[in-house]
Amino acid sequence: QCNTNNIIGPGQGRIDDDPPFWSMKLVSYPPMNGGDNLVRNGKNAKSNQGVGAHTDSNFLTLILQDPVHSGLQVQTVDGTWIDVPPTDSNTLVCNIGELAEIWTDGYFLATPHRVLRHFSNENDGTLTCRTSLPIFYNPKLDTVMKPMVDIKDLPWDRKQQNQWRRKNNIVLGSVGENSFKSLARSHTNVFQRHHSDLRILYDGRIMKK
Repeated sequence: QCNTNNIIGPGQGRIDDDPPFWSMKLVSYPPMNGGDNLVRNGKNAKSNQGVGAHTDSNFLTLILQDPVHSGLQVQTVDGTWIDVPPTDSNTLVCNIGELAEIWTDGYFLATPHRVLRHFSNENDGTLTCRTSLPIFYNPKLDTVMKPMVDIKDLPWDRKQQNQWRRKNNIVLGSVGENSFKSLARSHTNVFQRHHSDLRILYDGRIMKK
């Protein structure tokens, strides 16, 4: 169980004992054909894109990766995309989410990442998908994230950097609203089918029509 301090709910005080909101999904990325043009870095990676560049809207993401195929990439401080190597079942990859960035007042920054598809086996022609099991952790949906007290007094020697940001992405302190923003953008058809009375603004906010 994850406990978080100084996160303020609808009332006042700490909410360490409140049940968190978390979700988990199994993702399968089909491989590319051998003739496709694979780009591992730079801006021309759309041809083999599995998931575009983004930061997670939740607090913390733990990922059980495919032990064979790579695909997940994170961005370094100089803007380079680097591969996260395949990991075994004893290793979880951790991505910091937007809500953790709010909680630490920018001390920890949300992790820019993306997923690229891999080649099929050119030797025998087999098509092996890359599988991934991410777990998205959040406090309660009605929680409002606020920075911890005196967080700016903590020493940090991180280099000055221009952290990648999606230009049309507002980060909301409300756990539920920030989560809904991500859901609506990722599954637009589902959103439109079940929430015909709502619309998505350019920055990701959800408003009534």
